Amino acid sequence: MSTIYKAFVNFLLTKNKDLITHTAIKNCHVSGLHSFILCKSPKVRLFLADRDCVLRKPFDFKNPYLTIHAHKHNDLFIPLTRTRIIHHLYKKVNFTDENSLYFHLNMYNRLDKTHENNNGLTCGSDWLEYIGPTTKPFLNAKELHTVNILGYKKCAWLVVEIGTDETFEQLSYGGEKITDDCYQKFDDPIQYIRDFLNL
Repeated sequence: MSTIYKAFVNFLLTKNKDLITHTAIKNCHVSGLHSFILCKSPKVRLFLADRDCVLRKPFDFKNPYLTIHAHKHNDLFIPLTRTRIIHHLYKKVNFTDENSLYFHLNMYNRLDKTHENNNGLTCGSDWLEYIGPTTKPFLNAKELHTVNILGYKKCAWLVVEIGTDETFEQLSYGGEKITDDCYQKFDDPIQYIRDFLNL
C-alpha cells in the first residue's frame, strides 16, 4: 500500500474511531469479506478480504458467489493492494438466445427493521446477459455487477460514493445464500484494520 493511502487510512482511523467501530461488518454479503465505513461525507468504505473469502474461489459467471447487484451511488474503487477485485458486468435483457441467463431476483432489506425476516427473499426472476470482466475504477449507479478476487494474497480496497440514485431499490440476482455468519460485529475493528494493513 502506498505511503499516501497509508497516511489517509491512518488519519480516518484516528478521526472517526467511533463511526468505524459502530459500522464495522464482519462477513459483509459473503463469508470472509469485511466492511468498514471510514468517513460519512463523502462516504468512504474500506473492504478487506481475508484469505478464506469465498470471492477467491473460481469465478462462474452463471453462478457467482456474490449477488449481481447495482449500487445506490456512483462508486470510485481504489485498490490498496496488488491483489485486486475484478468486476463482472451484466445487463438486464429480454430473452434473446443462448447468451441470456435466467436469474432469481432477491430482495435484501437488512437495514429495514420492518422486513428483517426478508433477507434473501426470492421475488421473481429476470433474464441477464453477461457483458464481461473489467478492472475499471469507476462504476455508475445502476450498473449491474458482481466481483471476484484472483489469488490468495492480501486484498483491500476503498470505495468512495459519489452522488445518489434516488430511484434505487435494494435488489440483486442469484449469488450465495446469506448465511448466519454474515453481518456480524467486530470486537475491535480498528485493531483488525491496523493488523491487516500493517499500519
